[in-house]
Amino acid sequence: MRNRKGSNSDILRRKPMFYPRATAPPVGTSVSKESARQPRCVQGHHECEILGKGPEGAESASLWDQCKKNAGHTKFISVGSFSDTHLPDLHKQKGHHECEMLGRGPEGAESASLWDQCKKNAGHKKFISVGSFSDTHLPAGLSDKQREMLKTAVDRTVRLRVQWTSLERSAQDYMSEYRGTDRLRLGTGFVRHVGETRQNEPCPCRKCGGKVAVKFWAFTVQTARHVVFNAEEAKRTKVDLFYDDKECGQDGRMKSVWAVGVKWVNAAMDISVLLCVTHDDDLVSRISLPAVLDDRRPKTLGLRPASTVDRTVRLRAQWTSMDRPVDVDHPEFRGTSWLREGTGFIRHIEGSKPGSPCPCCVCDGKVSRKHWTVTIQTTCRVVFNTEEAVKTKVDFFYNGESCEFKSGLKMRTEMAAGVIWSDPDVDFCIISCATHDQTLADAVKSFKNPQHRLFKGRPGSVYPHASKGRVVIISHPHGQPKKITVGKCSHWGDVSKGDFSLQYHTATCAGSSGAPVLLMNCTGSTLDREFVRWRGLVHSGTFSRTRSRLLLDQVNYSSSLGLLYKGAASAVKK
Repeated sequence: MRNRKGSNSDILRRKPMFYPRATAPPVGTSVSKESARQPRCVQGHHECEILGKGPEGAESASLWDQCKKNAGHTKFISVGSFSDTHLPDLHKQKGHHECEMLGRGPEGAESASLWDQCKKNAGHKKFISVGSFSDTHLPAGLSDKQREMLKTAVDRTVRLRVQWTSLERSAQDYMSEYRGTDRLRLGTGFVRHVGETRQNEPCPCRKCGGKVAVKFWAFTVQTARHVVFNAEEAKRTKVDLFYDDKECGQDGRMKSVWAVGVKWVNAAMDISVLLCVTHDDDLVSRISLPAVLDDRRPKTLGLRPASTVDRTVRLRAQWTSMDRPVDVDHPEFRGTSWLREGTGFIRHIEGSKPGSPCPCCVCDGKVSRKHWTVTIQTTCRVVFNTEEAVKTKVDFFYNGESCEFKSGLKMRTEMAAGVIWSDPDVDFCIISCATHDQTLADAVKSFKNPQHRLFKGRPGSVYPHASKGRVVIISHPHGQPKKITVGKCSHWGDVSKGDFSLQYHTATCAGSSGAPVLLMNCTGSTLDREFVRWRGLVHSGTFSRTRSRLLLDQVNYSSSLGLLYKGAASAVKK
C-alpha cells in the first residue's frame, strides 16, 4: 500500500550499495537485441542492467569487460580485497591528543605532580571526583533512568597504562619519538561489552597462557587508537577498573587486568577496541550491568561498515510491466521478459505468526509452515510494481565468484512476493520476499541493522538539541582517580561528509584520551530526555582557537564514527 509522499523522507536519503553494470538505452529509442547488449554508461541515465537472451553469467561478464564509463573498473573493490587503505581519513588531527607521558620516577608521585602543575586546567575546578559528584553538577530535570545510566557509565570507565610504543607507528605519529621504548603513558577507556561465561576452554590471559581454564570471561574495552595502536601495544596495556579514589588501590576495590589483544582498530576514526580476560566473578558482576547506555551501534565492527555489505542483495527482474509510463526507464521493454539487474538492501526481517498465510510463490497465500518475511529497499527503476516484483529473483550473499558467505553459507535465491510501498516520483520502492529457509533467516537476523540511525533526527541535525544538551566525560586525567566533567557541545561534524565527531567545552586533560563522550539531552522529546547516550565516541584531543594571536578558547574533540554510516568514497563491487 502506498503512503503519503514525504512520510519517509528520512529513509529516502539512505542510498543502498550497488552492483555496477551498464544502463538501458535512452527513453524513446528503438532498440535491437544487439544494441541493447552494448554498455551505455552515460551520465543522466539510471543504471539498471539489461541483458539479452544469452547465458546470464557470460553476458554479465562481457558487459563488465566492455564497460566504457569505468573502463577497467579500477575504483571498484571486491569484498574480499576491501580494507582500511580504501577508506577516507575522516579523523584528522586538529590539535593535540591527550595521553599523559610519565618519566622513570615513581608512577604515583609523577602523576600527582603533573596534576598539580597542569596549566590547561589550573586547579582542576571543573573536575569532580566520583564521591563528590551529585545532582547539583548536572542540568535540572534529570530522570532516575538518566542517573542510573550515568552511574553505569562511571563504573565502566577504566584507566589504561600502556607500557610499550610500537615500532609500527609511522614517523608522522605524534608518539613517534617513543617508538621501541617502554615509556609509560596513561589514557582512558570504556568497557564496551561483556561476553558470556566460558568453561573448559583455552584461556588467553597471561596466567593461563592458552591452557584450558575452568571458567573465565572475555570483555572488550574501547579507547582511542592513538592510545593503543595495535595488538603489540595492547598486550603491554594494564586495564584498571573501579579506580575511583586514591584508597582504591590499597583496599582492593580497584581491579587490574592485562589486555590480551586488539579486537578492532580503525585509524581514520581514531578508535581501538581491546580484548581483555578475567577470572574474577565480582568484577564481571559489576560491569555486566544492563545495556542501559542505549548504544545501538554494532558490537562487532569491521571493514564491512555496519553490515551494509552483508545486507546488500542482487535483484534480477524478469518482467517489465506494461504499466510503466513512458517517462520511466525501459518503456521500450514493456511486456517483455528481458532480464534486468539491479541492487537492493535488506531493511527488516520478521517471523510469521502461527496460522498466518505465506505469500511465497509456492504457498501462494495458503497457511503454511514457519516462514519469514524480508523487506528490501530498492528503486522504482529496478522494480516498478507488484507485477514486476513477483517475477524478481533476490540473490542473498552474492559476494564473489565462489558465492560463499562466512562459514560455508552459499548464495541463496528467493522470489520476491510483492511491493509494500513505492513512489515513482522519488524513485523509491520497498518489496517483500518470503522464505522458509531457517539458515537464511538466521543469517539475515544476525546482521546488525545500520539503519537504526546513529542519532535521531534528520541527517542535517544528527545530534538533536546538541546546542542545548550537555556532554559528560568520565576520565582519568593525569592518571589520577576517576573524574567527571560536564560541559556544552559547541559543534558537530559535517554529516554530509560522513563526519559524526563532536566538539565541546567539557574540560579534559592529558590522560583523558579515549574517555567515553556521553550525550545528555534535557530538552526535546520525552524519549531524548530518557537517555544518556553513548554512541561509541571517545575523547580524542584538544585545540586552541585564536584570533589576531589572541587565545579565544580551547576546544576539545571526539573521534568520528562517520565511516560506519557514510561508507567509503570508493564503490564496493560485490
